[in-house]
Amino acid sequence: MFGTREELCHELERMFTPDEPLLLLVWTPGSVEAACDPEEERVSDEELPALMAALGDIPMDTYQEAGLTREDVRRLLRSMRVASRRQVTVPAALLNRVIDWAVREVTARESQCFEAGQPVPCSVALLGEDLRTLKARAA
Repeated sequence: MFGTREELCHELERMFTPDEPLLLLVWTPGSVEAACDPEEERVSDEELPALMAALGDIPMDTYQEAGLTREDVRRLLRSMRVASRRQVTVPAALLNRVIDWAVREVTARESQCFEAGQPVPCSVALLGEDLRTLKARAA
C-alpha cells in the first residue's frame, strides 16, 4: 500500500478488524531514497512518489514470500527509468479517447473520495497529473 498516513489508516480499517494483530513495516521517502545507490541510482524528486507508489503496488503475497530488499528497490527504479524512456506510436484520435476516458475515471474517483469525506489517494492525484501532462503533449 502507498499513500499518506491518513489514507493508509483508512485502508487498514477497511481491510482488517480492530482487534486483528498486524505487523507493519514502513518505508518513508527517506528510507526509499537511502535504498537507492546515490552514486548510480539517486532517485529524483519526480521519481520518488512514482517509485513509492510502484512499491506499494507489489502484491502482499509477493513481499510476504520474498521480502522487499534494497536491491528490489533499485531494480524497480531501473525498470521505471527504462519504461519512461520507451516510446510508442499511436494514432492521436485513439490516444485522446483513452485520455478522455481516464480523466473521467480519475474525476469519478476524486468525487467519490470527496463525497465520502476522504482524501484523494496519492496514486490517483499522480495519475491526474500524468493525464494533464499527456493531454497537453497530445494537443
